[in-house]
Amino acid sequence: MVAIIHNSSSLKNALHYIENKVKQKVPQLFHSGNYFKDAELVGFRDKINRLEKLAVLNRQAKINCVHVSLNFDPFDKPSVEKLKEITDVYMQKNRLC
Repeated sequence: MVAIIHNSSSLKNALHYIENKVKQKVPQLFHSGNYFKDAELVGFRDKINRLEKLAVLNRQAKINCVHVSLNFDPFDKPSVEKLKEITDVYMQKNRLC
């Protein structure tokens, strides 16, 4: 597994980028943490509202958005449940949630 990390100072630009990739079926959205809805029910407005509320908590931050992409060898075919577990562990160990 390789983690690719991108920083951004624009929540909307980062979120639009990710949303467009999901629409193209490039990545698969299967998990969303800290929302009160299942991943497939969380819309753009839900995401941006949550992120903007969190960003206000630390106005001194110059970079308020981190996009982490976890990438696997094409021969690895982990189940959705295993991917959720890997994602949760990665986020906890790197204190990203």
